[in-house]
Amino acid sequence: MTIIKPSKKIVLSLLACSCVVAQRGLADDQSPVPARPPQIQAPDQPSWQTFDLAFPGGRPRDLVSAIEKSTGKVLNVIITKDDESVEIPAMQFKSITVPDLFRALTMASQKPEQVGGNVYNTYYTFETQGQGENAIFYFKSHKPTPPQKFCRFYQLADALENYS
Repeated sequence: MTIIKPSKKIVLSLLACSCVVAQRGLADDQSPVPARPPQIQAPDQPSWQTFDLAFPGGRPRDLVSAIEKSTGKVLNVIITKDDESVEIPAMQFKSITVPDLFRALTMASQKPEQVGGNVYNTYYTFETQGQGENAIFYFKSHKPTPPQKFCRFYQLADALENYS
């Protein structure tokens, strides 16, 4: 049995030919590259109605009523019993949308509060997971939990045994 060694020229020629054929095949399969990438358009989202608001201050339910009166539309809102008594300051806006109003309310209500040895950032907000005018908002008051009161007992019998 004889082993034939191909010459370097033949191997290089075959390699070059296969590269040319491969490039030619890839070029035929590829579509032309566009000059600019296509613009991705966001799905159509309904725009929010702008309105003017003069709110004298009050509770979250009062604010919702003022918004509904100004827009002429019902606002989907959930307010828990724990958060019904939060006092919202007076505010006045011209040409604002509901999401912008709620973002401004969140920013304006932030304040540091010290509880025990820690400082917490408290605020209240109307949050939502939905979009558009049919979104459901829920009012949340983020406040620190009051420090827990506790009582400790120590066994002092051993210490008092030799006490005179």
